[in-house]
Amino acid sequence: IYARKDSYISLGPNAWVKEEHFDVK
Repeated sequence: IYARKDSYISLGPNAWVKEEHFDVK
């Protein structure tokens, strides 16, 4: 995981994805 912001996680500088698609909660 590149970074975290609110309910999103980043796989790159411009690749924010909904955190619900991952098991990181």
